[in-house]
Parts: sequence; structure tokens; C-alpha cells
Amino acid sequence: MLLQYQERSTCELRTVSTSIDLTEVAERAVQHVTGKPFLEAILSLVSVAKSPNVEKLRKQAENIRKKYVGQSLFPKIYLNAMGRVIARQPLNADESLIADMHTNANHSRSVCAQGVIEPARQAIISEHNPRVHDFVSILENNRLVPVGREIIVARGLHAGLYGDFLSSAHLLIPQIESSLRFVLAQIGVITSAIDDDGVQDEYNINRMLSSETCTGPLTQLFGEDLMFDLRGLLVERFGANLRNTLAHGLIDHDVFYSADVCYCWWLGLRFYSLPTLVAARRSQKAEDSTPHRS
Repeated sequence: MLLQYQERSTCELRTVSTSIDLTEVAERAVQHVTGKPFLEAILSLVSVAKSPNVEKLRKQAENIRKKYVGQSLFPKIYLNAMGRVIARQPLNADESLIADMHTNANHSRSVCAQGVIEPARQAIISEHNPRVHDFVSILENNRLVPVGREIIVARGLHAGLYGDFLSSAHLLIPQIESSLRFVLAQIGVITSAIDDDGVQDEYNINRMLSSETCTGPLTQLFGEDLMFDLRGLLVERFGANLRNTLAHGLIDHDVFYSADVCYCWWLGLRFYSLPTLVAARRSQKAEDSTPHRS
């Protein structure tokens, strides 16, 4: 009976929304990626936006808390599509602040996906007709990709570029988890544990994005903003929690074409393009510092 009433209760919820004119933002994003070779356009796409800044998210959450004091008196309750409670605002002040930061990051990701990523993605496919193997040049000899996984990742990136986010999410999310484990292993962080029965299991992404043993080294490598973004997008109840809802079959078809999943594809593309971006910037820096003969 409880489950039946919970599902019916969602019909009484009301949507609260605001409108934002993203026309100029979208036009700049399109200009940023057009008229370029495919690989250069892809690198421009991953550079056209960034993960939400953690410090800005913290200040934003603190300001909202000061402005709307009543929020602390009535903690938020998070429901899923079936009306079931999936999270409650923590009572601990620090944990509550982090929950608000993840909620605000959700809004930032939505605006970014709709106003920047989508227009730029469509501009690229209107100029190019890439194949799966066109992504392999980004993934070969890539320190983030275990050998033998290049085609899997390439197919996920290719599907997302063409708007097939259902296929893209199923391919990329598990591979991002594998890549984080792969990176940690390369720097000497143990990513498995042996239980009392002598069974040795690999850490899942929930643990890798929450345990200081893993988050510390990963933050040093990728930065605080990217790691906070990955956590909120993939495993955080107050965020999108895509990895867990996908793994347990809790996402409906239409949700795969939401802003969150579009952003997930773009973040995966940015993540796997990082070595190429770093190499390109070093090359450009070296070229700029080389004296030229007059």
C-alpha cells in the first residue's frame, strides 16, 4: 500500500522552473567548433566548457543558506520517479553543505548541456561524418585507457556524438570506472581488497570516488573540480547518480536523452581527451618559447 501511495503522490508534485536565454552562449559554442578538422573540432568541444568550480559551488551554497534561513528548518527530501525517498538532507552542517553543492552542480550541468554541448555537438556532425575509428587516435597509447578497451570507449564516444546517449552511457560509464582503477594502479594505489573468505574483489567507483585513499591521488592528477563533477554525476545521491541507477536498471528510456546523460557523454569525451589536450598545450608552449629568426 505504501508503494502504491508513493507512486500516486508524484502526480501531485509541481514543477518549479525558470527560463534562461542561451542563444548567445550557443552561438559562441558553435563558432568555437566549426570550420576545423574533425580532431581539432573535438578538442575544441571538450575545451568549450569546464566542470563546475568547487569553490564557487561552495560560496553559492553558503550564500543561499544565509539568504533562505528556512531551508535549514525544513530539510529537503529527494524522491525518485516512483515517489520513493532516495535521500534526505543530512543533519550535519558540512555534509548538508556538500549536498547543496551537488544540487547546484546539477543545475550548472543542465545549463551547460543544453546551451553549450548540444549546439556544439550538432555543429560538428553537420560538418563531419566520423566513424568509430576516428576516435581511436585519441585513445591509442592513452594512459587513461587499458589496452584492449580502445574500441569500447571509441564506440561510446561515437554513439554520443550522434546523439545515441542510451548506447553511449552503457558503454562509457563502466569504462570510466575501469579507467579510474587503471590510473590508480599505475601510481601504486591498491584497488582491490581480500575479504574474510579470501575472495579478492576490485573496488567499485563508489568507493574510488569517496575513499580518501583513492580520491587524494586522483584529485592531484585531475583536479578537484573534475573529481567533484564525476562524483556528483555518477555516484552521488544528491547529484545525478547515473552509474548506480544505470547499473540497477532504474533509468527509463527517455531519461537517457536528458541533459545529465548528454553531459556525461561530454565529460567522458573530455576525460579521455585530457592526455591529448596536455600534449597539445605543451607543444604550443614549446613553440611559443622557441626564438624565431627574423
